Amino acid sequence: MSYFEVLVGLAFYIFNQKKVDYAVIETGLGGWYDATNVVDRPDKTAVLTKIGFDHMEILGQTLKDIAIQKAMIIQKNNFTISTRQKKVAEKVIKQIAKNHNSKLILAGEFLPFFVNLIGDYQKENASLALKTVQEVSQRDGFEVNEKIVKKVFAKAKFIGRFDIKRLNRKTIILDGAHNEPKMEAFASALKKKYPNNKFHFLLAFKKDKDYGKMLKFITPLASKITITSFFSDNQDLIHLSEKPEEIRKKLNGLGFKNHKVIADPKQALESVLKNSNHKIVITGSLYLLGEIYKILRK
Repeated sequence: MSYFEVLVGLAFYIFNQKKVDYAVIETGLGGWYDATNVVDRPDKTAVLTKIGFDHMEILGQTLKDIAIQKAMIIQKNNFTISTRQKKVAEKVIKQIAKNHNSKLILAGEFLPFFVNLIGDYQKENASLALKTVQEVSQRDGFEVNEKIVKKVFAKAKFIGRFDIKRLNRKTIILDGAHNEPKMEAFASALKKKYPNNKFHFLLAFKKDKDYGKMLKFITPLASKITITSFFSDNQDLIHLSEKPEEIRKKLNGLGFKNHKVIADPKQALESVLKNSNHKIVITGSLYLLGEIYKILRK
């Protein structure tokens, strides 16, 4: 039994003890063989966010294979809500939902309220969450207070997702994009928010990530890149970053030469703040952001 499976079992035990009305449960990885997929109640609602290339060493090398793993969170008679997907992933979801006699709703990106979040990807996720609550409320007969929903979206703040801060008269944008589709969405939002700008990137990647694909979205926006690292043993799980020298080699291969390695994240942040004349973007890993937020709080 894995550490994650123990945590999932403990979570279910607590939910039962507290007699919760609803439990929002996020899969750890994939869906089909994930520990959370022991929930097979027919009144389960399966919610699918945008499916992209991540954890390919486990989930598969093609978008179709990954979509199958993700969509198999849907079980018999479940209610399924998905954001709009790429054609191959959407086709998989429709077929699996049909096979499992699951009502499927494909949520659009329209939101009738102002959302205090930057980036289409955040608004898309907010729309999916709202659609889920609305559909479940209709099914189960409870009321959604529209005034409260408006207030929540108007004040929404997601730490680590296009989080803008001011420090030492510098603008810092922090985003935990850690795979190709997330980095693509973040880069698109960055260009939309700050058109015709270049940025000083401070980045690190978790060791098992395909950072080469992520760098292709970063380099066109970068004036300079500072490469750092992290070591996380959060919750007794050890997470190592890719060696900065390996990232440097990849940047050289992409033809981007204006980079620097400062392995210690505290020293790297201090250097970037001192020497950058551009807006600063910190991205590549949620574990890196965890280190940076701790430094910023001191």
